Amino acid sequence: LETPLLEQTRLYYSHKGLSWLEALDTPSYLQKAEEAFQQESDRVKAYLIGITDAKLAKVCEDELLEKHEIALITKEGSGCKALLENKRNDHLSRMYRLFSKLPKGLQPIADLVKEHIEEKGKAIVETRANQVKEAGKDNVNDPTFVKSLIKLHDHFSSTVKDQFCQNALFQKGMKEAFETFMNNDVGNHSNAEMLAAYCDRFLKTGGERLTEEQVELQLEKVVQLFTYLQDKDLFAEIYRNLLAKRLLNKRSASDDAEKCMISMLKLRCGSQFTQKMEGMINDLAIGKDHLDKFKKFRDNDELKNDIDFSVQVLTTGYWPTYVTMDLTMPKQMQDCVDGFVKYYDRDTNHRRLSWVYSLGSCNVRMKCGKSSYDLSVSTLQAALLNMFSDFDGVYSFDDVVSGLNLSHKDPSTAKSIVKKILHSLSCGKYKVLTKDPKSKTISTSDKFHVNTKFKAKQE
Repeated sequence: LETPLLEQTRLYYSHKGLSWLEALDTPSYLQKAEEAFQQESDRVKAYLIGITDAKLAKVCEDELLEKHEIALITKEGSGCKALLENKRNDHLSRMYRLFSKLPKGLQPIADLVKEHIEEKGKAIVETRANQVKEAGKDNVNDPTFVKSLIKLHDHFSSTVKDQFCQNALFQKGMKEAFETFMNNDVGNHSNAEMLAAYCDRFLKTGGERLTEEQVELQLEKVVQLFTYLQDKDLFAEIYRNLLAKRLLNKRSASDDAEKCMISMLKLRCGSQFTQKMEGMINDLAIGKDHLDKFKKFRDNDELKNDIDFSVQVLTTGYWPTYVTMDLTMPKQMQDCVDGFVKYYDRDTNHRRLSWVYSLGSCNVRMKCGKSSYDLSVSTLQAALLNMFSDFDGVYSFDDVVSGLNLSHKDPSTAKSIVKKILHSLSCGKYKVLTKDPKSKTISTSDKFHVNTKFKAKQE
């Protein structure tokens, strides 16, 4: 009985498969096929013995699935890609469920899923390329691109999990698809730079406001995209520079969030990858101890000074490379520096201190007629402004260069730095200094004096 039954069943479903394929779309065909599998199983339970069940199932798989798989999954308007495009999740689940019965039934579907994800990702990259071309510039702080990638990743992660049961073939296909377009840079900023800048939005004060849970979730999603980058060291370098800015400018919104991000990167890339970032965080923790000890040292030492002065000691190698230079500091500021050097030499094993004045900040008071203003400036700006304290005359550009005595291994760089300082004080929104002749650039022939008519809303 079994042999002719199997032969007749094969013949029956051979005809049925062809007729369904011609008349039905893919979802309808698969529904019919699933019903056929169930009917044959029920028939075995009702009339036959259990050993025939697997043999009948194999006949159905051969005639209804294996023979027509490629035609079904690539069918125009209702194949695998169409189901993905239209988010027909129930039908995708059925497709996976049925073709997982075949020894190699899932590979062709996984290949189509990979192609579809690639197409979607490349479309996002292409959209950004067109926007950059139309605007004529590339804004690294625009979150649109990264948000689109995160949305795409969330969607297909969910699809692979829910519709394809986290099958290894689909995970591999998704990974390879994302690696393809995540490493396709367009515009002036690499995708690694865009990801790092996106993190900076949530980690710095004044950025996008989110709860701690939301920040952690966004960072986790960025790290998921980061894993697809080939040049992970580039991301690390850019991220470390932004981290340094947040830490040194006291713009970090949450220490816990900073540590959380570093932990996520460490989990995926190892301790060597995050060693410098962890060292930067550790420097700040040690720095607080240094300041407490320095304060006690000043209170007990003859080096008393009315200036509220603090120093952040950075370990060379952990932090980005900064420009070091020597300059003639105002006496009060130099006394502060000398006092800290004395303390540091006594408290440590004579490690060499190299001062990075370009990173320093200073609050100075400017008296202008009956008004006075508190100016928040850099250390270099403060040193330059001090030259004009109790001085009513005019300085030439060369006088300023000589007075600051700013030295750099490249003399032209030293002059360039002075130009930038003078530009910020005489050509910016708040013109503390007046320059002659008036222009928006600094020339070596310019003259400078205090702006006695300076006014600002905040006194």
